[in-house]
Amino acid sequence: MKIRFLSSSSGVSQSAIRNPKFPIFFCALLLALCSSAEAQPIKPNRAQQACKVGDYSVAEYERLGPGQQAEFVETYRQKHSSAWKQALEALRAAHGNPPFQVIGRLKAAASIQEKIARKKYFCFSQLTDIAGTRLIIPNYAALPLVTQNIENQFVIREKEDLLRDVRESRYRALHYLAWVEDRPVEIQIHTYRGTLWADASHQLVYKGPFGDNQTLISYLYRLSDVIFLLDSGLWTDSRGSRDASTPGQGDFEKDSCGHKGCEPPGSDGSLPADPRKYA
Repeated sequence: MKIRFLSSSSGVSQSAIRNPKFPIFFCALLLALCSSAEAQPIKPNRAQQACKVGDYSVAEYERLGPGQQAEFVETYRQKHSSAWKQALEALRAAHGNPPFQVIGRLKAAASIQEKIARKKYFCFSQLTDIAGTRLIIPNYAALPLVTQNIENQFVIREKEDLLRDVRESRYRALHYLAWVEDRPVEIQIHTYRGTLWADASHQLVYKGPFGDNQTLISYLYRLSDVIFLLDSGLWTDSRGSRDASTPGQGDFEKDSCGHKGCEPPGSDGSLPADPRKYA
């Protein structure tokens, strides 16, 4: 704080300064100004506000040795196991038969440690995707059915529509953050084509060796747009005909498809992709 000394040029007369009441007034004013400045509370940042009593502090975790850190993360990871299994069972009970498929994973301990460091989290509760599930649908005509079921089955804390608000990477999906047994469980909804695209992009670009390869990235952007048109039933061939393999919403009123076009890839109805790779 800068203090400006008073002089006759400042508009205060010498007689006013010589007045015995003036020093008392000046000191009171100075004290009030200092008290006002000190009384301003320091607002905590968003990370500090998010870390609640009883949560695990990343600062305390970082003070542990490497072996203790690994043990702590594995213990924290396993605390999500029961909620994850319960969410998988509920999803499979509703959508466990073709043309749908449900997969999932508990985030690997090494991935948890990497993400905490990369995101600079303040507390462990900010990591909400340790328990992850994915419901795979043939195309977007199935969305009204599956979203209604999920929102009726689970306590939903957040919903992120990445079909409407597409990321710069062209990643498209619908994400829910559900609360199961007092633990967060992420539920993703992808199409089969979208799952294959997401896995390829994840392995090659996001966590792969081609993060700076603009040719590959541009190709994946265009491929994502084409897949979206196919899965939306908006793709047309050179004659202006729509893709016949894309069923309409009426085909999903029951938990079956009824025609070959919406069967998932693979002769046994399985997904030819490693579900662990969307960590």
